[in-house]
Amino acid sequence: MPVEDHRDLREYLVGLLEGFHVRVAADGLARHLSLLFVPVGVGVIVHAGLIAQYGVRMLAAVLLSTWLALAVAALVLRACLPRSPAGTDEAAR
Repeated sequence: MPVEDHRDLREYLVGLLEGFHVRVAADGLARHLSLLFVPVGVGVIVHAGLIAQYGVRMLAAVLLSTWLALAVAALVLRACLPRSPAGTDEAAR
């Protein structure tokens, strides 16, 4: 189905989600959410020495890569959005 504008896309996606049992899946995941944190907790405990040694570098790498990913996403979004005609101010609408 070709999508004409973002309102059609929203209606299309909402229509798709109505057929799925999102609440059932979400409740099942929420019920067992603590199981997802066990491997992380064990990893932190097991590798506490490495985290103490390289923690600042890891934090810098995480922050830099997050910032870079956000910047790339913003640039891609800006490139994909339609441009307004010259001389019009979209913020005034």
